[in-house]
Amino acid sequence: MLHLDQAWVAAVLAETGPGFEVPGEAIVSRDPAGYRAFCQLNALLFSAAPAADKEAALIEFLGQRLWCSGLPLARVPEPAPDLESLKERLLANLDAPPSLPELAREYGISRYQLIRQFRRETGLTPHAWLLDQRVQQARRRLRQGAGLADLAQDLGFADQGHFQRVFKAHVAATPGRYRRN
Repeated sequence: MLHLDQAWVAAVLAETGPGFEVPGEAIVSRDPAGYRAFCQLNALLFSAAPAADKEAALIEFLGQRLWCSGLPLARVPEPAPDLESLKERLLANLDAPPSLPELAREYGISRYQLIRQFRRETGLTPHAWLLDQRVQQARRRLRQGAGLADLAQDLGFADQGHFQRVFKAHVAATPGRYRRN
């Protein structure tokens, strides 16, 4: 979020071209290009760069007007990601699932929106849901006689100990005991 003096922004924008009024309310933009530009600006603003460089970058960012292509905050509907395709995406690479920031970028929403909507639909965060899916798959494969070390690696656990801790927390038995019973 960027909070700027409205009069200063109006003066900067008047220099870049006539006919544009500064919105009087908060704007939410969902434009990926605008978000990337904002992230680059933010990194520079919080760096040790000279103040003149920061001001120049801020003026350039404002002049591009990528930030003003959204709706006023009060009227912005929260986009709903296609949760089925998101689940499929998570399950496609159990050993190396996409990161939360990567998924948020793909679906054009923030990490927090993604978590909130995923939890609303499934009752779990994406990470917790993925762990549960790994455990469910481990249960199926243990019944088929899969080896513990290979299974831990195939399902993306850091090591066999991590696999055993997660499995026991979900199933109330170690993988070895589960396979024997």
